[in-house]
Amino acid sequence: MQPKKFLPAIFILALVVVIGDHAIIANPIQSWVEPLFLVVHIIVVFLLYIFLQMRIGVRASLVGALLFALFPGHAYVWASGIISALTVGLYLLTWVLSALAAIEYERFYKFLKSQEAVVRHLFLVGVYALIAAMMMITLQMNSIWKDQRSLWWYRAENFKTPESLGQWASFLYNSDRKSEEAQRIYNQAIASFPKNPESYFGLSDIYIAEGKSEELVRMFNRLLAVLPEEEDVYLRVMEA
Repeated sequence: MQPKKFLPAIFILALVVVIGDHAIIANPIQSWVEPLFLVVHIIVVFLLYIFLQMRIGVRASLVGALLFALFPGHAYVWASGIISALTVGLYLLTWVLSALAAIEYERFYKFLKSQEAVVRHLFLVGVYALIAAMMMITLQMNSIWKDQRSLWWYRAENFKTPESLGQWASFLYNSDRKSEEAQRIYNQAIASFPKNPESYFGLSDIYIAEGKSEELVRMFNRLLAVLPEEEDVYLRVMEA
């Protein structure tokens, strides 16, 4: 392997570090997960580049590795530090899809060699425009998700799920000490997802800490009315 062929790989590694810098610099490290994932991601991107280079050459290898490095979904894992079977599965699937995209890119590019030069150039412009767009999206998301507060505020505002609303309410209460706002968010989550017990238990923590026994009883009665056959819910209510 010629040394000059490592230059694109060095560029990719630098790009990944720039994109993921908030995992170590902009975002205060919450645990060992963020920096470890970034190191693993850099290694995996490098291995993808080497794998593709051995099969199809530098040009397509660079495209495949860039697609994988710039996958916007990685920002979520970097910013939140959440590693689950689903995220790992999506991560591996992205690796495979990036490799297949690079192989098909090279195959199609060879086909275009028999076409007019302008067609081939337009194809390259389209590919690089797609990569540039993904880069801009990822960089934009990294600036939005620069810390835990920005992450959960953005997700609670734009992707209203029990998890995002609960995390945002928890952050408001534990970090910002905004009890009333946190209660409002929890109640919003309960109204939107009445069969999700985690929102009830998040709100119960506030009620218990603030001695709001009447509100606590009413809320648990509402939960048990919604999920009357869930044994785990009864056990957690008894523990509370």
